[in-house]
Amino acid sequence: MPVAETLGVVSGIIAIVQISKTIISLCQFYIEVLEGTPSDLRVILIEVSTLKGIAESLQYLTQDDVSDSALLTQLAAVTGPIEGCKKALEDLKALFPPDAVFTNGQRSKRRKLNDTVALLAWPLKIGKSKKLLQEIVQHKTTLNLALTAEFVHDLKSVKHKTEQIQNLLTESQQANIYKWLETTNPSDIHNRSQRLYEDGTASWVLKTPEWSVWIKGKHRCLWISGIPGAGKTILASYLAEEIERRCTSSSSESLKLDHMYYYCYFGHNQDESTHFLRWVIGQLCRQSSRIPQEVLDMYESGKSPTLSQLLSALCSTLEVFERAYVVLDAVDESLPRADLLRVIRDLSQDARFSALGLIVTSRQYIDIEQIMGSCSMPVPMTNQFVEDDIRALVHSTIQKDARYQKWPEDLKREMQDTVPKKAEGMFRWAVCQIDILRRLKPDISIIRAALSNLPRTLDETYERILLEIPEDDWLPVQHVLHWLMFHNELFKTEMSLNTLLQAMQYNSASSSRHYPDLIHDLEGLRERCGCLIMVQQEPEMQNGVSEVLRPERQMVLFAHYTVKEYLQSSRISQKRVGFFALAQEKIQKQFAEIALRQALDIQPDDDIWNENGRPRSIFKVLNADFKSYCGVFAILQIFVWPKVISSDLTLMGLSEALVDPHAPSRRGLEILLSKTDHADYFFHRPDVTEYNRFWEIDWKEKPDSNSAIFLSFLVSAHEIIQYSLFPRREPYDLDEDERAKIEKLSLDFGPVEIGPDGQNPEHNDASDLSENSECAGNRMTISYLME
Repeated sequence: MPVAETLGVVSGIIAIVQISKTIISLCQFYIEVLEGTPSDLRVILIEVSTLKGIAESLQYLTQDDVSDSALLTQLAAVTGPIEGCKKALEDLKALFPPDAVFTNGQRSKRRKLNDTVALLAWPLKIGKSKKLLQEIVQHKTTLNLALTAEFVHDLKSVKHKTEQIQNLLTESQQANIYKWLETTNPSDIHNRSQRLYEDGTASWVLKTPEWSVWIKGKHRCLWISGIPGAGKTILASYLAEEIERRCTSSSSESLKLDHMYYYCYFGHNQDESTHFLRWVIGQLCRQSSRIPQEVLDMYESGKSPTLSQLLSALCSTLEVFERAYVVLDAVDESLPRADLLRVIRDLSQDARFSALGLIVTSRQYIDIEQIMGSCSMPVPMTNQFVEDDIRALVHSTIQKDARYQKWPEDLKREMQDTVPKKAEGMFRWAVCQIDILRRLKPDISIIRAALSNLPRTLDETYERILLEIPEDDWLPVQHVLHWLMFHNELFKTEMSLNTLLQAMQYNSASSSRHYPDLIHDLEGLRERCGCLIMVQQEPEMQNGVSEVLRPERQMVLFAHYTVKEYLQSSRISQKRVGFFALAQEKIQKQFAEIALRQALDIQPDDDIWNENGRPRSIFKVLNADFKSYCGVFAILQIFVWPKVISSDLTLMGLSEALVDPHAPSRRGLEILLSKTDHADYFFHRPDVTEYNRFWEIDWKEKPDSNSAIFLSFLVSAHEIIQYSLFPRREPYDLDEDERAKIEKLSLDFGPVEIGPDGQNPEHNDASDLSENSECAGNRMTISYLME
């Protein structure tokens, strides 16, 4: 296509996008600000939003490497859909007052009067607006068909290649690819949310016009937003189940539908973008029993795939489905989230993913609003339906909980009326009040006083909960909260109940003068911590009849994202509840020392590490034996907390003993990490590679302890050396003199050089390093450098 024609097409598409944005803003303004908005405006908002997404995808066709000259010529003709769409949008825009949207939400009385008059005058324009909307829908359909046609040839080619691959892969190979794809499995969060779901709630979404448009495929993205604690995750799990029901009843050989969910979670401590895409691709591959060539190529490369590669693979995987629905929860909990938001935008607007229907839930943060506002239909959770759901939750709790059965009926009614009204859409707030009220002394006057003085916010709620804890329990609760945080930070998983109880028992034994004589069990834990924590129980069937709960299948976690957020915020630092603030360095060092001392006392134990003559799973070993748990904890903290470790002489001395291949405890640690099943599970992370695991160094000839310690740190955790020498400087931010000092010190221990990325440029693995080292006789230790 000639350059002039291409420029004409591009300018036409840009004009459609810009006019659409203006009309969308006008409709949103009238709907949100003025009461009694005509329903026609909602229809216009939905149709124009859809058109805008199609127009943005059309820009893909104008690229030189994908453009179809004949197709673009037809679209760009004077009587074609691009010009027709542009003209209809301009006429539709003219029906609105020219200055309807104003800056910063400020309106004068005259402006407000004008807006109201314009609204009242709208019925006179309904006939023209409907005619224009019909034209827009017709042009939009033509454009959408053009986008679909552009990809048909490519999809047929992909299908042929995919069918060839399936004939070559065994079931075992396919299973390995699925396992490689699915780096984060969100099913535990989904199952937990379903257990918390209250029958009869959340169905209000199905009654909204936005849902009807989305489920029919007329718009690709639905954005449900709400304040912290609004119940978005429970709602997401309900919608995922509802979509599954619809897909199951409608899917067939000729109409292939699929459904997936993914939950971002603050406990993952990760950028969720790649994990989300990998999970979706894996689920689609499982459902279709097909593995596209792009997926196979990524797997066989042995490298971590890029976002671009994953999006391309997703496109290929989608080709066998008529429609695939994805529920993506808690986008705001991805750390960071910029890449995830860009992925959402692409999935919602890129023509390659037209078969995908996406539901996204999140808080209303500015960066999220900027992306979602341009690619989705918003459904805010600030509505009467949410209050009705909270009312249903309160009613159900009162009916089920034996503690409320003794309350007089009028007091029950007062609670059912007061809590939902004051919740202001916050499910989490309501859950906390229910827990607080059930703990009160069964005295009518006390309960009524509490109902009349409920806290206004979640912050006030958490402050009251913490202050109500008996002072004798403050230290145990503080330790529970910190164990949960530190475990999650290091292991990237929830902490098992059994491990937490062992940790608390150790705290009690080592701090008897500060601890009362507490019995550490599940009931005591729940009684002290209340609704700040949650015990996630995974049921197992026994003999196919009854459910049993095994301790190793019980996990403890913060009850809600807002609990951890509150305890980590600066809002509590100057208050009495600051005692419970998370990430206190003193406690971090205390727990680090506990882990190191226990790790150095590990002894080989076949009763713990083997089961029926076979290696036991590392998960069972860590759950059963606190010393083994501390062994993995101690190793991980060397990689994750180098600044904290290097700032304390005691921790450095213990860490040196941990990495010393001559230490008596080393044999037990090496057996734990090499003989148990799945022992490397917790070391699959960016900061722990196959080249820097000090316990796997194959020493050809062991140097003396101090030399071996230095080399182990240099290979595994060189940041500890840098922090030890230059405690006020961040790693990789050293000047030439400082780097020269480290390199000279390295040469004193052997021919070791620190590269610009912290790796050893001369040696690719630890065995090569140790084989060429000449370190005997050097007595300098890292602790000595700190003094």
